[in-house]
Amino acid sequence: MTDTWYILGAGAMGTLTAHEFSRAHVQSCLLHHGSQTELRFLQCADDEHTLSAQPLTNLDQAEIKRLLVTTKAGQLAAALRGADTYLHPDAVIVTTANGLGMEAALAPLLGSRRLVRAVSTAAAFRQGGHQVTAVTAGETAVGDGQDRPAPWFLDGLQHVRGWRWSPDIGDRIHRKFAINCAINGLTASLGCRNGELLNGPGAESLAQLVAETEPVLRALGLWKDHLSLQAEVERVCRLTADNQSSMLQDILAQRPTEMDYLNGELLRRGRATGFELARNQQLVRAVRALELKAQ
Repeated sequence: MTDTWYILGAGAMGTLTAHEFSRAHVQSCLLHHGSQTELRFLQCADDEHTLSAQPLTNLDQAEIKRLLVTTKAGQLAAALRGADTYLHPDAVIVTTANGLGMEAALAPLLGSRRLVRAVSTAAAFRQGGHQVTAVTAGETAVGDGQDRPAPWFLDGLQHVRGWRWSPDIGDRIHRKFAINCAINGLTASLGCRNGELLNGPGAESLAQLVAETEPVLRALGLWKDHLSLQAEVERVCRLTADNQSSMLQDILAQRPTEMDYLNGELLRRGRATGFELARNQQLVRAVRALELKAQ
């Protein structure tokens, strides 16, 4: 019998992922940190699906052998600390969190377990309370640095729509990091959708930010594409023109953002190699000011 996948984080992405697992007949359980069972209502096109989110405390000690954490980077450590009692010593832990720089803080919490990264283009947003609207199931790349898919991927995750094993997961993480550093903070600070960065003041700000950012990304080995970062960011903005970035959604919902793991991490790495990134620094300050204002 295939082990159950426990999905920790019953927000928009966790709810969408639980639905996709159910659709693929992959045994899963959506978890949250509350004390009672709660319902989530997922709107997909014209259909609404009801999902149940179970309290983490309902589980037995060391019950979880396969855990997918859908929280943001800043909440990963707290999520793992809360789940520690229920994690098997050899549990597989997969995270869809964006960004870089969280690994060192997480290492003491993992023990002998290994954290596996996933990069996803799935999108959903919460409409207050327990209502979630799906935007796209997208594609999710998963990898642990090996060419061949791990057994835990083959007997479950490979059957989920859009989920693929990626031998080059590191490159995918770096690519998404670069694009998010260009788009997310700007949309949050300007309060605009992705497509609005292609015209007017948003376009000028984007061009200036990318011109400063691409050289340091290339120097750090975080952008290796033959295309310019500007060209790729513009392509992504066109494809997702009507989308609100996850960081803008966080600001609007008065939640902490992932800025420390995006432009904040870029600043730390850039300065360590002699780069002074004035526009990135201004952007980090602007987003942090918005976070403080919302508190």
